[in-house]
Amino acid sequence: MRSLLRKYFDRSELELYTMPPKSPEEVTLELAQTGKYTQEFIESIVKGLAKSSLYDRKKTTI
Repeated sequence: MRSLLRKYFDRSELELYTMPPKSPEEVTLELAQTGKYTQEFIESIVKGLAKSSLYDRKKTTI
């Protein structure tokens, strides 16, 4: 299975991009505004982002 996925993605023109870092408040607000996620889920996402090397640590207030 893994080799099939490698072959597929090697041939495809998959373009990845890095999203600009956001503050925890921005992430929380954007997720809450969708109305699709519970507060518990949103908090878990923000905590996970705080551990990411790409996260905007300058703005972190957790």
